[in-house]
Amino acid sequence: AAASSAGEATIDAVVSPSRSYTGGAPQSSAKQPLAMPWSSLVAKRIAAFLELGLEKDRRHYLFEKASVALLCQTFVYANDDARAAGKRVLLDAWEFMLSWASSEPEHECVFVFEVLVAVMRRREWFVSELAFSKSMKPQVAKWEIAAAVRMRDLLVDTVELASAKGENLEFAPLPVAHFCARVLATAYFSVPNTFGIVVDALLPQSLAGSLDQTLVAEVQALTESDKRLAQRLAQSGDAAGAMPRNLVAYPYLFRGLPASPRSDYCFDPASPLIAELAKRQLLFCLFLKELMIHIRFVFRVSRSPQSVVPFCVLPGFPSVLLVALHEMGVRDFVREQPSWFVECTRYLLLNPYVLRLFLNTLFVRTNVHSRESVIVALDRAIAWFRVFMRHHSQETIANTFDPTVVHAVVAGIIDHSEHFVLVCRALHFVYTILPVFSGTARMQLFADFLLKRYFCALFCHWNITVRGLFQHLLLYRGVRFELAVRYAPDARGGPMWSAFTTGSSGEIPDAETAVDMVIASKIDAYIGLVADQARGAEVA
Repeated sequence: AAASSAGEATIDAVVSPSRSYTGGAPQSSAKQPLAMPWSSLVAKRIAAFLELGLEKDRRHYLFEKASVALLCQTFVYANDDARAAGKRVLLDAWEFMLSWASSEPEHECVFVFEVLVAVMRRREWFVSELAFSKSMKPQVAKWEIAAAVRMRDLLVDTVELASAKGENLEFAPLPVAHFCARVLATAYFSVPNTFGIVVDALLPQSLAGSLDQTLVAEVQALTESDKRLAQRLAQSGDAAGAMPRNLVAYPYLFRGLPASPRSDYCFDPASPLIAELAKRQLLFCLFLKELMIHIRFVFRVSRSPQSVVPFCVLPGFPSVLLVALHEMGVRDFVREQPSWFVECTRYLLLNPYVLRLFLNTLFVRTNVHSRESVIVALDRAIAWFRVFMRHHSQETIANTFDPTVVHAVVAGIIDHSEHFVLVCRALHFVYTILPVFSGTARMQLFADFLLKRYFCALFCHWNITVRGLFQHLLLYRGVRFELAVRYAPDARGGPMWSAFTTGSSGEIPDAETAVDMVIASKIDAYIGLVADQARGAEVA
């Protein structure tokens, strides 16, 4: 449970994990501000640790003081002169941290890696900050073009640093792997040829021929659905269609901006980073996690916090998703899926369509007669649903999730398992994820599935725990209890069902209240049948 909540908290933050740093002053765990006003004091604080000749401890201390400003997403500038000064100081800090991380031992640069990535991903470097013509020529002041060219060159230097660190990644500290994954996720859309090289490494021809064709068809259908979504989201005049320019940035950075010593750079397919990624182990999972965070962040900044992301339209994403689903299918989810793999799957749920594929892949491989396998699978599914409910609106859930998947999972456990513990876990699973169901889906779950198919078996079950769970599920989740009390003619004697089930309060109910009324009336009728049978038995 602790591991689950920690993983979900990381997704909530949509920032890098908590810092671990071995040198300098102790770190503060408080969240960094999204924006900070630019001032001469901020400039002096950043420039302080860039001075030459500082002692090691002194530099670490000054760097810690400047990190608060460097870790924010952007500065708020008063005018163009302030913007020019701010970008110049940020670029100087970026260049210095590159040389620092290249020359110092890795265990002393853990925090440097984190700040370096934060500076690389700042909103000052977004393509939307520059005005481009239809031929992708910048139409801004010369100093802005010069800053953008310098940023592009430093981006290439950062990618090369990550490639060099990837050479011994198997034995490097974990924060180094995080750094490499973040840089690779940023370069995926910002450096030419990167996404093609990554896809070729993850999905070679030998693996592509052995993929489950049902899974391939599901991802293809999902891609077609996202294409239709992208067409609806496409904005007039956006050269990238439904994709923000800030995401697929390499055409503007490497074709639109003037030439420089780094403008002809292409990602090296022989990079040690690619070789490590092709193993589909730790770096692969960290890369997927950082890629989802980067895509979601850019879409939210470029469009709106409620923007729906057509993930499968993005270059190479369907192939990356296929590889992730394949790895989930071939690994023993009880013993061969470590915590970093499980965390990776949670980040993939930022795409709401993926949950159904995850559940199918998970429960198809679950042995219903193995208590350990069923319990682990249900716990994994509950963790997925919690992330799913936290990050998607009720409308998005209703439009993207197929509730019959849950019916099949619960029916498979109740019908084929003879152990009452597994029946209890199945009911607890439904109780926990019930907020996902609304409207017709909630009606089908209770009226057509739980009541019609399992009422007698579970309401009169031989085990008292199963009976109690099922009755709690009906009374406290089937109907919103506070509404049952509100509709009651006399709440002093407890919730009275008559006014609620008949709608005699005189109010016109909304859609969910109407569903509550129907479900309550059906529960009342089924309980009445049991009561009549019990009275008949007493008379006999």
